Amino acid sequence: MAYVDLNPVRAGMADDLQGSSHTSIYRRLQRPVDDRQPLNAVAGPIRPERLPISEAQYLRLVDWTGRQLHPGKRGLIEGTAPPVLPSVL
Repeated sequence: MAYVDLNPVRAGMADDLQGSSHTSIYRRLQRPVDDRQPLNAVAGPIRPERLPISEAQYLRLVDWTGRQLHPGKRGLIEGTAPPVLPSVL
């Protein structure tokens, strides 16, 4: 899921997650985020064996991952860009 959410950034089509329209993370960022809300699948149910993280934790994880420069990938979220969510909700 994170791979798909980061595709527009890695392809250089978006500067950050807020600019990644047509992704599930963009849809998640359009509504208020509660740090206590478990991560819900955009399509289909969450299986019990998946990692139990909150939606806010997932958003922060994808934001952090998008800031890491991977060899062979041309796009990343610049370190000067504000975080996708404030540190404290």
